[in-house]
Amino acid sequence: MISKTHGKFSVGDSVTMADIFLIPQLYNAKRFKVDLATEFPLIAAVEENCNLMPEFDAAHANNQIDADKWIKLISEEYEGFWGFG
Repeated sequence: MISKTHGKFSVGDSVTMADIFLIPQLYNAKRFKVDLATEFPLIAAVEENCNLMPEFDAAHANNQIDADKWIKLISEEYEGFWGFG
């Protein structure tokens, strides 16, 4: 579907809700070691464009105030399950 609608972002050259919902899922895909650049190059390009925006950077899971504590908790509880540890 994205091959028919994409520009810089998922739907054209402006950020839409599609991008806002997509980026967290790509974070999860990376935790499971999905090779986005190879398997989904258009989606990887959209992600790259989103990541250039300060709003997406500020909202990134690793930039949240409790990120270190959460990642440590998850890695201990599910060691190896989600690509941690």
